[in-house]
Amino acid sequence: ESEARTAQARAAEEWSNGERERIAKIKVEMAAERQAAIEERDAYWQAQMPGMSSISDSSGIR
Repeated sequence: ESEARTAQARAAEEWSNGERERIAKIKVEMAAERQAAIEERDAYWQAQMPGMSSISDSSGIR
């Protein structure tokens, strides 16, 4: 019986590790999408109002 319990505990641990990895991956993807959206918005505003400096200038995007 203790072997079955150990196997169950191990399976639960592997699952939670997998979940942690999956969540971390999602967070990275979301951060990348948010960054892309910010850069897109900056580019849009610069196109609308040439000469306006925005956050993009500091990152070398003109």
